[in-house]
Amino acid sequence: MKCANCKNEIASGENFCGFCGMENIDVNEKSSILEELKMKGESNDNGMVLKIKNMEEQTNEVTDKKSPFEKFFILIFLAVFIVIPIGWSIWYDATKPPDIPRCKETQKKKQVITKLDGGTTSVTTETVNGCEYPDGSFIEYPN
Repeated sequence: MKCANCKNEIASGENFCGFCGMENIDVNEKSSILEELKMKGESNDNGMVLKIKNMEEQTNEVTDKKSPFEKFFILIFLAVFIVIPIGWSIWYDATKPPDIPRCKETQKKKQVITKLDGGTTSVTTETVNGCEYPDGSFIEYPN
């Protein structure tokens, strides 16, 4: 018997072609399937077209389903490359300390007014070292 698809020789009693994998339908079986399809009203001019389409639809349904491993891999991928980085950046922004303004070490001149005995006052100018912040405040270093 010859394969209807590739025309290679098939041993009698074999269900599938060993070369192309096509299902081997015996002539008697084929006619009984055609009769069955005609009685159901599912046959067309080619006879087997509807059966082959149904088989293709079933194959597509099976291949479209994702295995549990694929679902798990997708979940891990989303967690590692999307959820964790976004969560980390939100956490980091919420917990980092506020920026502390840095001071600039400077020297300033300061007027010192002292009262002397007898009601006289003395005004002197001193240079002091300290730290000036961006807001204009100045903290004098202790002597």
